[in-house]
Amino acid sequence: MEKASPATGSRPAPAAPARTSSRDRYLDLLRAIALVRVVAYHSFASAVWLSVAFPSMGVMFALAGSLMARSLERPALGVLRSRTRRLLLPLWVYSATVLVLLLWQGWNPLVRVGGSWLQTLLWFVPLGDPPFPPNIGSDAGLVESSWAFQAEEGLWYIRAYFWFMLLSPLLLKAFHRLPWATLLAPLGIMAILSMGFIPLPNWGNSGITDFATYGSCWVLGFAHYNGLLLGMSRRVVFTAGIVLMALGLVWAANHLDENGWDLNNIPLAQALWSLGFCAMLLRISPSWRALPRQIRFLDKAVTLINNRAITIYLWHNLLLVVTVVVINRLYELDAVAAAIPWILDSEWTQFFAVWLVLAIMFLTIGWVEDIAAERSPQLWPTGSPQRPPAIARSFFRSQWKPHFHGQTADSRHLPAEGEHPAGSPGIDEAPITSGDLTVTALGHQPGPVYVYKCTLQAGPDALRPEPRAHEGRDWIHVLNGRLRVVLGDQDMILTSGQSVEIDGKTPHWFGRQGTNPVEYVQICGEHGKTVHFSTRATRV
Repeated sequence: MEKASPATGSRPAPAAPARTSSRDRYLDLLRAIALVRVVAYHSFASAVWLSVAFPSMGVMFALAGSLMARSLERPALGVLRSRTRRLLLPLWVYSATVLVLLLWQGWNPLVRVGGSWLQTLLWFVPLGDPPFPPNIGSDAGLVESSWAFQAEEGLWYIRAYFWFMLLSPLLLKAFHRLPWATLLAPLGIMAILSMGFIPLPNWGNSGITDFATYGSCWVLGFAHYNGLLLGMSRRVVFTAGIVLMALGLVWAANHLDENGWDLNNIPLAQALWSLGFCAMLLRISPSWRALPRQIRFLDKAVTLINNRAITIYLWHNLLLVVTVVVINRLYELDAVAAAIPWILDSEWTQFFAVWLVLAIMFLTIGWVEDIAAERSPQLWPTGSPQRPPAIARSFFRSQWKPHFHGQTADSRHLPAEGEHPAGSPGIDEAPITSGDLTVTALGHQPGPVYVYKCTLQAGPDALRPEPRAHEGRDWIHVLNGRLRVVLGDQDMILTSGQSVEIDGKTPHWFGRQGTNPVEYVQICGEHGKTVHFSTRATRV
């Protein structure tokens, strides 16, 4: 656990925002890089080395696992319904388009032995591999005959994601009971499969292999969210990560095929390399509320890519076929072919062209992702990822309202020392004191949210921050005094009337700044209560 740099009394207190970002921009940046890398992998014929440089699929599964663990703090059935809608609506648009084109070219699933029309439902409910023709039409036609294969090629990720999502409630329970066993079990399965000890049936080969390859990355996301990974020292995580990656390279070196160092074709090497790589990336996890100044020019692009992530992934491979058609037509124009042959011959042209076509998709059907996520439809969603201020204020109103008989309280009207509205239950539990911290529960505690008034008595300014992480979120509002808050790599000082929202997975600590007393209100869930207020009301 890294120690935070001390905050001195001369350091100016930042204006703590009344809200914080609802998204972690570091994770958003990783997802954007992963998607750009996926598009590049399919754009450049010789780019197999990209699977080593940045294992995008492992990163995407790890990020999805972390977000899924966060979502499952709510009832599982509602989470699965919401996540299913967000995935399936864009998939349905894509699959319907592909099937219409296939039927238009005369294909039907009955041409395959054992095929049936019922199997086409797998295009819309990704429980298995959907039927498709490896070749259809002729290479002399408008598009190459393998276009259907390329349209289906990337759906394995959608299928694997869907299964991981459905299994997450069970996986998360297993992780809470046996975290390390659950984390390493898929990797162990992959090792057994790669050594040929257990032959797989054809019907389950791809699904089981994908689960074993990326299951540890998904569960690693759980470890990132609940603080297990963040609670480990970087030295340990980086050492283990480098060892895993080295083992992956050794295995790959002895199992190379005609594609060379393409880890996508060497599952155990992919599993080892991705797990080690993702462990180090997620352990760094600075939990940015905004991109650093040096790369802030990427902010709109990162936001756009994250808001259109499913559209990019689903459509990019099929749209690469379209770019080939356009480039071939330009070749037929003698003036163009003679003037810029080096542009038409470059794979970079195809890479940039596919992003131009994707931009058209954003403007035409990208809004389906907004509808699926129950957001207001937008043509070009590059706006600020910040949560509207009203949401933060309404949270305080909704949580304080039961305790103060309908009187609302926001950052300007929270009760002061000893003050509560007439006729309210006020303080229902006796204060608990440990050291210089006194904790008082405010009102009844009927649900998953706990509200406390905390007082740090006057004392010496000699506190050593010991950040810890937990699931859920905390909200802190300072009533009087100066409260020092260490949040990841940030070290801030809040003064009277200032508030901060804390993502529990980010290691955090708060204590008195200076020698004067501090009074603040803390709202937290069950996990925050356990970490911050034990039966002895010990401090973090």
